Amino acid sequence: MDDFIMNGQATGSVAALLLKSNMNPAILRPYVADDPNDPRSFITNAKGVAVPVTNTTAALRKDDWLTLDSAIIKTAKPRLKAVADLRSSGLQYSIPNGMSKTVLQYERQSDISLATISMDGNRRSEMDRPVFDLNNLPLPIIHKDFQYSLRQVMSSRNGESPLDTTTAELAARRVAEEAEKLLLGVSASYSYGGGTIYGYTNFPNRLTKTMTNPTSGGYLPSVTLTEVLAMRLQSTQAFHFGPWKLYTSL
Repeated sequence: MDDFIMNGQATGSVAALLLKSNMNPAILRPYVADDPNDPRSFITNAKGVAVPVTNTTAALRKDDWLTLDSAIIKTAKPRLKAVADLRSSGLQYSIPNGMSKTVLQYERQSDISLATISMDGNRRSEMDRPVFDLNNLPLPIIHKDFQYSLRQVMSSRNGESPLDTTTAELAARRVAEEAEKLLLGVSASYSYGGGTIYGYTNFPNRLTKTMTNPTSGGYLPSVTLTEVLAMRLQSTQAFHFGPWKLYTSL
C-alpha cells in the first residue's frame, strides 16, 4: 500500500505521522528509553531535546540511530567534492517545507536593447522592456532503501554482534554518488513538471573548450596552463568573473 497526502488528507500510517508532525522526518525515527521500565517512545527535536511521542512504536535505541548516522555521514565524505564545493561557496537554497513541494518555480528575464547616443535628448530612443516567463525546477528525492529485521536488532542488543552498518554506509554512498553525478552532469538529466535538472557538463548553454590530452606526443605542461587561462578569459568575456574551480577526470 502506498502512503500519500492529498488535499491535506493523509492516506497510510506513515503519511498520517508526517502530516501530524508538520512533515518532520524525525517522527519516523523514534527510539526507546534506556530505562527498561519506561515503555514510552521518544524523538529528538531540532533543539536536541528528547520528546515523548504517542502512537509511535520504536525498535531502536537512541544510540542505535547515532551509530547509523555516524556511518552515513562518514561514507558520504571520501572523494566526493563537487556538491561540497557548491555548498561551501554559499550556492545552496533552502526551501521551507521542501517535502511538500515538487517543483521550484522561478522567472526567467530577457535583456533590453542598447541605449541611444544623440546630440539632442529629445530624440526618442527605442522603448522596450524585459520579457519574463515562468520555469519549473524539479525537486526530486534521491534515496536508497534498506532495513534491519527485528531479529538483527535484538541480536545486537544481546551482545552477540554489533548492529551491522555496512548496508547503511553503502546506501548513503549511493545517494551521495547520485547527487554528485547529477551536479556534474555525468548522469542523465532529470525532468519533471515541465522542467529539467542539468549539471555542469550537460547544461545546454554551457561554455565549452577543447583541451589537449596530456598523453599526446610533444605535450608540455605549459599547454594546459595556456588553455586554462583561455578558459578563464572565455568565462570573463561571458560576464562570469569567478571565482572558479577546476575539476579533472581520468
